[in-house]
Amino acid sequence: MNINKEKYTFDDLLWVVDKLRGENGCEWDRAQTHESLLKYLVEESYEYIEATQKKDVTAQAEELGDVLLQIVMSARIGAETGDFDISDVIDGICRKMIYRHPHVFSDTEVSGVEDILKNWDELKKKEKNIADDKEALLSVSTALPSLMRAQKVVKKIKKLEKNKKISGKSKETIDKSDKMVNNNTVFSIKIAEEEDFADALLKLVDMANDKDVSLELCLNNRINEIINRFN
Repeated sequence: MNINKEKYTFDDLLWVVDKLRGENGCEWDRAQTHESLLKYLVEESYEYIEATQKKDVTAQAEELGDVLLQIVMSARIGAETGDFDISDVIDGICRKMIYRHPHVFSDTEVSGVEDILKNWDELKKKEKNIADDKEALLSVSTALPSLMRAQKVVKKIKKLEKNKKISGKSKETIDKSDKMVNNNTVFSIKIAEEEDFADALLKLVDMANDKDVSLELCLNNRINEIINRFN
């Protein structure tokens, strides 16, 4: 390949990564594994988020390239072990998007975004063979930061609560958490604007530090308890 091209393509990126991982490639790149690349995927994703928040379009394109590199690198490692390659990655996401958008790629009719999201959830359950509501809660990744995981789990539970599908000890646990919020107030902080949520969280952080409590661990433990009680 001509390495002095005016503009490179996706196929060129594949060639570059193959070269880096090849016999005469880069010693550092050849030493990487799926596991060792995880921290870089997280870092590059957050750097893209920062660029987006700053509305820096040049940085957005650059950081997306860094994220894409992690994907291509992991796909190359998968190809080396015979597990999967980049074509499997592309094929999988195309099939998923087509399957989960029947209102676009088939004759399913929807009346709005609510129907679209409802269909998405139902199709996802079928696709992943999720048999019941507890399995749906367990499907939320435990690798997520605890706050993100908590929001996803609670959102799913609230849907079930709305549909009268929640009862027993799981409901008792949710009710106990609800009592922490009295007239939209948490620990004497009035919750009205986005920054008020941040203030409430910061106060919790300060209280946790005083008690030498890991918020990450205790929130994850509480989520696990709620899911385990679910019926």
